[in-house]
Amino acid sequence: MTTASVLVTGSRGYVGTATRELLEKQGYEVIEVDKKIGRNTIYLFSYLYGKNPICIIHLSALKSIPESKKKPWLYYFNNLMSTFVVSIVARVASIPVVFSSSAAVYRPQSPYAKGKIWEERCLRLLCPKLAVLRYFNVVGKTETIKDDDSTNVFAVIGRESKININNPTSTRDYIHVLDIARANVMAMQYIQTNKYLITDIFTGKQRTMFHVIQKYDKLGHKIEYKVLDIPDVSISPVLDNRSELGWKPKYTFSQAIQSEIRRNK
Repeated sequence: MTTASVLVTGSRGYVGTATRELLEKQGYEVIEVDKKIGRNTIYLFSYLYGKNPICIIHLSALKSIPESKKKPWLYYFNNLMSTFVVSIVARVASIPVVFSSSAAVYRPQSPYAKGKIWEERCLRLLCPKLAVLRYFNVVGKTETIKDDDSTNVFAVIGRESKININNPTSTRDYIHVLDIARANVMAMQYIQTNKYLITDIFTGKQRTMFHVIQKYDKLGHKIEYKVLDIPDVSISPVLDNRSELGWKPKYTFSQAIQSEIRRNK
């Protein structure tokens, strides 16, 4: 029996590692594309030689919203160019694509978010089959899946003795990274027999940073904080086609926080 192969860009990143590990666990061969192993998305065609992947799961991107505001052209060039190459490869080789978008597109106030909008449009124009997953806020770690150096609030909690709360009323919908990986794999399977899907990936439970701090406190981890006066940037789900995938969250918020605490010890 021939093992089906899947090409994953950003395969050594936070979500990429979780997705790659799940694919391998389910018996797929993963064709990795990641700068950490010397494989740049720009040269995507060369990694397909002799391969016939059933899908490209496109996860590679610069992803820090604060950094994108400081270096907008770096973000526009890197992320848009990467996605344009994926789009062309998908078109020429007739390969379905799963794209990791973001709920940030609903408040496009950063080059990162604005870029995601253009990336979605490029993929939709060129790809023969496409699933666009707009992730909400990702949380959770394992021994191999980590995000320690990012601007993700949980990475900041792991590094810093005190954190800033931008706005006490702002809410976020937090999803375990292992559930995000499940959504990616289920979307890959969905577009084998369907042409297009777009959906937000969320749990349906919005939490403020005070809820996060209280959960850490209940689990024996005290967090010092300072409240700032920055405008509320809460984002609520808009598109809910999760049932098309058969996806719903498996891991609880408490499990996600416990995994963060274990990893940071």
